[in-house]
Amino acid sequence: MSLLPAADLTDSFPDAAHRPSSRDLPSLDGLRAISITFVILGHAIQGRVIHFIDVVLSRLANFGVCVFFVISGYLITTLLAREAESRGGVSLRRFYLRRTLRIFPPYYAYLLTIVTGVVALGWELPHGARLWPAFTYTTNVFATHFWLTLHAWSLSMEEQFYLTWPIVLALLIAQKGVSAGLRSSQRLAVMGLVAFPILRVITFALTRDGNITGGLIFDYVAAGSAVALLRASDSFPREKAVLDTFRSNSWTPLAACAAL
Repeated sequence: MSLLPAADLTDSFPDAAHRPSSRDLPSLDGLRAISITFVILGHAIQGRVIHFIDVVLSRLANFGVCVFFVISGYLITTLLAREAESRGGVSLRRFYLRRTLRIFPPYYAYLLTIVTGVVALGWELPHGARLWPAFTYTTNVFATHFWLTLHAWSLSMEEQFYLTWPIVLALLIAQKGVSAGLRSSQRLAVMGLVAFPILRVITFALTRDGNITGGLIFDYVAAGSAVALLRASDSFPREKAVLDTFRSNSWTPLAACAAL
């Protein structure tokens, strides 16, 4: 059973470590452009306009970040699924080598620059500031209380996604085969859509900490992963028909703007 549209996937996607960027799926560039515009506007104008506009732009900035998570889930899962279809499995070694070389050098160079500034140049650390969450990719759960590393929470989420989801998907494919493994992965992604909002509610009820709650939005990554696997599998013909109808409808952009 073919899980993907007929194409020379070996040439286009030899493995999930090969060019995992928007160059493989150019339509994602448009979504990224819109999302980053929301983020920039939300941060640049915050506190400088009337309250209503300030609130709207702040919400749009948060929305833009969430769209990035959906894109990440969709892109990485699509590449993993296509590698599984073309090669009969997923090479975790190649995947993690590519991700490490792509992210670690610039990120840790940035962190070492901050450490150098604090130690050698006398940059002042705020009271209670801590850098270890940034170095361990846990900023989404443990705040650094330092403005130079506040944004690391989103990269922490990305890394936690990389460290779990590809392994789960690869194990399911190895145990059940490509077809059954991708179907099981799709069901897990849908479960994540339900489970993480519930987890956020429980976490906030127990901690009253909005920072921790905001760092548990993995349902957006799960949404992108679920859509990617829905398109990849032949086991959901009715759902795929609905998705294809929505995508091809000329009113979809207008509906999306209205919903936004």
